[in-house]
Amino acid sequence: MPKGVTTTLATSLRQLGREFKPNRLAYLSLTANNEALLCGALASLLHEAYADQGHTQVRREWRPSSSDAFFDVAVLTDGVPVALIEAKAAMSFDLVQGADFPKNAVLDDLDRLKEVDFEGERYALLFVTHPHEIPQHEYDVAMPTSYTEDMRRHGAIEPARVDNAIRRFHGALGNPPLVATGRISAGTAFDVDVSIIYLLLSVPG
Repeated sequence: MPKGVTTTLATSLRQLGREFKPNRLAYLSLTANNEALLCGALASLLHEAYADQGHTQVRREWRPSSSDAFFDVAVLTDGVPVALIEAKAAMSFDLVQGADFPKNAVLDDLDRLKEVDFEGERYALLFVTHPHEIPQHEYDVAMPTSYTEDMRRHGAIEPARVDNAIRRFHGALGNPPLVATGRISAGTAFDVDVSIIYLLLSVPG
């Protein structure tokens, strides 16, 4: 087993914002789904963390030989998984409005992780992009229509409402163990400050 997977993963998440130039993560997160982007940055940090352990490697989009399912990030020792991570990305308005997404998507991830037969750690990870203000209309052409319409429908969402929505979301999942949570400052894009909130959940085998 490589050095503390849970601790290494939590530390890498805290450092995630440093992987991007100032304001770049804000722009990328308001213009497209940032799941693959953030998973790639996380995998790179884990790769660096395990660089001194030659038998341990980090693989993106790993697939068990007995399954057609891919997992976003895998930590492998001698080619055998010791940790699997499935991630989803959402916007803060998704959580506030209590829609089926991302709840159902994360529930599916929990089920998929439970079905894999291996001795190791399983994690579900949610990234929540939170714009602190609403961009001016002049920027609409640069962002997906679904983002701009929902941002304007809900208005600027106060941090307390986001926190309450996250608690409700966690409860709707059945309150799996919360390993780590935090907030990444993504910078500014379209004159709007942006944060990325993350929740790392442990999934029983």
